Amino acid sequence: MDQFIVWMHEYAMPVMAGGQALLFIGMLVLIHKINGMRRKADRIISGVEKYLTIVMEEESSQSVQASEKTLSGSTKEPMDEEAQNRLISTVLQEIFP
Repeated sequence: MDQFIVWMHEYAMPVMAGGQALLFIGMLVLIHKINGMRRKADRIISGVEKYLTIVMEEESSQSVQASEKTLSGSTKEPMDEEAQNRLISTVLQEIFP
């Protein structure tokens, strides 16, 4: 035990310097990884922004087309006769089982 204490007193500075060097290297690695994640997040964000602008443009053009249909009065699409018959028969079956 006495030898260990003597050894620690003798080599305390190099051991501390080595520990600090390992911590410094670890911090550099973590900073590098954080910067990589930030760059990847920026690429993802820019891709999502591009996608959202395209989707919003499509939705706005669809809403403009829908409003034009509403103004022209052609919003009701004629149901075909078979679909009307199915609808009437299901309603009647629910009312009169």
